Amino acid sequence: MLITASSLNTYTQCPRRYEYSYIKEKVPAAPQAALLVGTAVHIGIEAFWNKLDIHTSLHNVWEFFKESEFWDREAGELERFRIRAYITGYYAHRQHMLGQYEVVAVEHEWTKVIDGMDFAGKIDLVLRDKQGRLILVDHKTSGSSDVDNPGSTFWRGLSYDTQMILYREALSEIAESSGAPALVYDVVRKTKSKPAQRKRIAKKKSETTFEYEARKLANTETPKEYAAKILNTYTTDDTRYIWREIPITQDEATNKTEEILHIGRQMSADHVVYPRFQNSCVSRWGACPYFDVCCGTDSLESGSFKSRPAHVELPNQGEKNGK
Repeated sequence: MLITASSLNTYTQCPRRYEYSYIKEKVPAAPQAALLVGTAVHIGIEAFWNKLDIHTSLHNVWEFFKESEFWDREAGELERFRIRAYITGYYAHRQHMLGQYEVVAVEHEWTKVIDGMDFAGKIDLVLRDKQGRLILVDHKTSGSSDVDNPGSTFWRGLSYDTQMILYREALSEIAESSGAPALVYDVVRKTKSKPAQRKRIAKKKSETTFEYEARKLANTETPKEYAAKILNTYTTDDTRYIWREIPITQDEATNKTEEILHIGRQMSADHVVYPRFQNSCVSRWGACPYFDVCCGTDSLESGSFKSRPAHVELPNQGEKNGK
């Protein structure tokens, strides 16, 4: 069995969800907007650290857009404008970093046997600073209001992030570090803005509600105007991009690694039970995508789900995926 940070997190969130996704290899058929946006931005950032120009980066993202009908919808069109702004701004505000670090690895797949178990993953970025220390970077997009506050739960929770702890373990397989490696989160702050009114207008006493709404519509920014505005915002405002190291002691890393190994042994046991964790059925983001299956009102074999190999993000793992 191959164990990744994603499968570990899914198992601890809800073993039944892990079973459906990684054992039965069924995932929601409908595209998940947040995941699509995160992937698109990731493609653009990957191109930057591979030292490709902005035009190539955006071309790679446009090619990704062709894979889903989501981008042709109204919501998808707005996200396309935002993504272009995120990536263009990233190039503008991160350009100076290319001279500060040596790029050791970009999107590096790794495998490592730890305590007799097969672990694997893909590291977004590994840099080396001028002192010879390795820097493990994880790219994130976030619309959280907490992202601006270094003391928020968003940042404090990352000090024991499963993914980064595992990747820290894998760094020794990639290159030597002068001192303990640094763990850095590279965050792009997303926006929920939409085309706005060009100027304030109030309802006239002489007009009907229909007439007022029509006037408001005519006063709303066009898609082209909105795209230009959001692009200007992200290319001029560097606070939209956060680069923050997460301090972690060796004891903290050791303790978290032991927790990971304990969970891994549970997942790898000969007779694994996959109970439902009811508290995970509904969150502030909505219901679990498998909620109706657990309730008995839908089936994994229905059109709501499609088959997809486990650990599809690790194409070089071949037949190990999910097995």
